Amino acid sequence: MPSKIIIENLRHIKRLEFEIPSQGLWLLTGANGTGKTSLLGCIRRIGFSNSFPLHFPASKKSDRLDSYEGATISYETPGGDVSYTYRTERWVPTPKKNSKVLSLLPYPNVLYIAANADRIEPSQEDFSPRRVRAAPQGIIDAANRIFCTDKFDALKTINVRRGVGSQAFLIELPDVGGKKQYFSEKNLSLGELCIIKLLRMLQDCPDNSLLLIDELELALHPTAQAELLSHLGEIAGSKSLTVIVSTHSSTLIKQASRDSLLFLQETEDGVVQCTRGCFPSYVLGALAYREEAASDILIYVEDESARIVVEQLVRHAMTRLYADGSICPGVSAVPVGGFANVLRFFVRQTPLLPAITKAYMVLDADAQQSIADARVEEIVRIAAEQAANISYLPYTPELGLVEYLHGNRTEALMKLRQHFVLNTLSLRAQDIPLVPDDAAKPRKVAKGIVDKVCDLLAQQLPNASSSDVEVALLKLLADHTFRNSMPRVMQQFGPILRG
Repeated sequence: MPSKIIIENLRHIKRLEFEIPSQGLWLLTGANGTGKTSLLGCIRRIGFSNSFPLHFPASKKSDRLDSYEGATISYETPGGDVSYTYRTERWVPTPKKNSKVLSLLPYPNVLYIAANADRIEPSQEDFSPRRVRAAPQGIIDAANRIFCTDKFDALKTINVRRGVGSQAFLIELPDVGGKKQYFSEKNLSLGELCIIKLLRMLQDCPDNSLLLIDELELALHPTAQAELLSHLGEIAGSKSLTVIVSTHSSTLIKQASRDSLLFLQETEDGVVQCTRGCFPSYVLGALAYREEAASDILIYVEDESARIVVEQLVRHAMTRLYADGSICPGVSAVPVGGFANVLRFFVRQTPLLPAITKAYMVLDADAQQSIADARVEEIVRIAAEQAANISYLPYTPELGLVEYLHGNRTEALMKLRQHFVLNTLSLRAQDIPLVPDDAAKPRKVAKGIVDKVCDLLAQQLPNASSSDVEVALLKLLADHTFRNSMPRVMQQFGPILRG
């Protein structure tokens, strides 16, 4: 049974339920004010009894200033449940007999790395470079990898005083007149020092620990962010760590696997929801505005397959509408997730777009019936209010692709041979069965057929993957659709492209 944290009436959080994830690397993200740092503070309480006073400090002079009266933080664990309620400067556990249940959770250590000056502050002590020794090889290798350099081959450490936490880093310089010289960590960049200190903590972190990092991207170039994320994933795997990092970085969100994203979003009633497995474009929210703002037209779609089909149909429609390509509008298709996610994303995102940018939704064919059958009040309301901005593809891409290949195998194979410059490419009729009319999940069945066809074709191609083949097939599907249903395509995309 996984453990759960329930936060109520804490700062801006009316209510937030958060299930602590399993071992691995997890990215916690969301707009400002959705409670990322507060949540990390609550998770930290698992291994640090003073977490609440430190993360939620109350005024000692007035109960009207920084008071957490009415706030409750509850933990549901396999060993029992406990709730902490703020009462007159203290957080009181209920029931008291369960005040130790958090210590029973299987984390030998809980490490928290805050987004503060400690991350980038060098040792202020002056010292003489005596008893200098090489830094651990793991730290050297990781630092070189993250910063794409060999500079840290010369990384050294020294104890500046007795006791734990007394180490400082140095970089050994080339000998000058037979005398070794060094730069202390005071001469490292903020990002370099931030990473080296983090790597030292990771090296000392016991297996199976819980590691929390607020604003992982702090002081780092995007390239270093991506390498750090990859390194953290490897460390999490080798040490069986549960690593939760908060971030706003588009680089990190795009580099992470979809399944590792934890997206905090405030609903209309003030409750903060944590959604797992969102598409990155849905997660990025305001980021999509910054990155796509140059487009005159944004078309939100459900997934990558729909994006490929829509962009290809748009290209064809554009050639009919704009003879001079230089004056045509800029169009971007953005995959968001299932139809419900597209609807929710649309109403939250469009107010952030520049006035010159128009936004539309093009959903898969099966979404039309799903919306008609919807009973969730929010979905029904958005669909009704935004009906003028919603249109549908003539098929669900996977199903449309199976039907196209089944009925036009010879044409598709000829075009694939031309595209991949391989005249021996083969595809048999029996390799493309139709989806049974009585299939319980036709889209899933179609996806399985498409995957097998793409794998079969990719095995015959020396320099193309299954995904390369799928992209080519989806473009052929869009080309076929335009040739055979041009009036319908123009009726759908003409108004969109005219703005």
